[in-house]
Amino acid sequence: SPGTAGAAAGGTTADGQPAIGSTFSDDADPADGPERHDATNRQPLLYDALLRSEMLGENVDPAMHSAQSPTGLVHASAAGGGGAGGGGGNVVTPFRERSNNLRFSPSNSPGRQFYRDGIYGGSAGAGRDRHSSVVDSFGLAPVSSHPGRRASLGSYTERCKRKIAKVPTKVLDAPALQDDFYLNLVDWSSQNVLAVGLGSCVYLWSAATSRVTQLCDLSATEDAVTSVAWSEGGRHLAVGSTRGDVQLWDAPAQRLVRTMTGHSARVGALSWKLSGGGGGSSSGASGAPGHSSLLASGSRDRLIHLRDPRSDSAYEMRLCGHKQEVCGLRWSFDERSMLASGGNDNKLLVWDVKRHAAPIHAFADHTAAVKAIAWSPHQHGLLASGGG
Repeated sequence: SPGTAGAAAGGTTADGQPAIGSTFSDDADPADGPERHDATNRQPLLYDALLRSEMLGENVDPAMHSAQSPTGLVHASAAGGGGAGGGGGNVVTPFRERSNNLRFSPSNSPGRQFYRDGIYGGSAGAGRDRHSSVVDSFGLAPVSSHPGRRASLGSYTERCKRKIAKVPTKVLDAPALQDDFYLNLVDWSSQNVLAVGLGSCVYLWSAATSRVTQLCDLSATEDAVTSVAWSEGGRHLAVGSTRGDVQLWDAPAQRLVRTMTGHSARVGALSWKLSGGGGGSSSGASGAPGHSSLLASGSRDRLIHLRDPRSDSAYEMRLCGHKQEVCGLRWSFDERSMLASGGNDNKLLVWDVKRHAAPIHAFADHTAAVKAIAWSPHQHGLLASGGG
């Protein structure tokens, strides 16, 4: 009878375990009721429901057609009432044997909420450190992106601390190094070679092999080195002298390419511009710099010369703007025609060599000579300068 069927489905055994009728098997049985048939036919959807529940936090039972109980179990109403106490209660409808008997707990249950807070750093975990959550532990941002939560740099900065040696990794002897603020006697190339001007000589030190090589000696002409600057490719070295000459050397071949004149006083500042790329392409077969190279030289005669090493002329353009010695030069990274110059007149000038022979910007905020100049490689048009 219907009442007997209800008692069989909802009763208990002698040891207190739920009684399962003989119809609970892998074979379909019309007497099992529509709920069990629905769960059997939609078995593959359980895997989809599992993924959506765990990854998206959804709480949907694909086999449920009746109301869901507070405990998350699917119930079916017995036709004739019954149960151990009789009287038309709800009985648990199990899934098929050897199936994945999932139980979908409500989305607001403490267990599920605690799990989601631990993974995604939800509200229940707001009291804990945000970086303890699993998902946020893989984030690269130094600050919190969670709305309404204070940004914290503590954990990020602790992970990014690096040790800086308090003693030099290498000490090089530098006899005859001139003690003059306005000179630029050290430059490091892209090929990891350091050039140093000592008196009338230029020495090259390879960081890879620790080998020291003498590139040139100007003592025969009673001259001295006042500035050095590597080309962007790291092959050619420009050497400024006290007499106002600029020598161009092929460093690997240790050969003088040419000497460029034009200044009437010492050349204390040099800066290369290479607008068409770098590396080995900056040198042609003849050993001369490529067609896109341009060298700026600043002198005590208050002039800036723009030189093309391919040209037969001493310089291509002359820039006049400083009242005293030019002691700092730097080309921009992004605007290749922009040149910044600093002088002993405490002025910082910015030139656009393509359009104007006069500076487009002039800054007079410094109270001492402007030698330290650097363009930002990250932000367009940002220039830093230092005077002293």
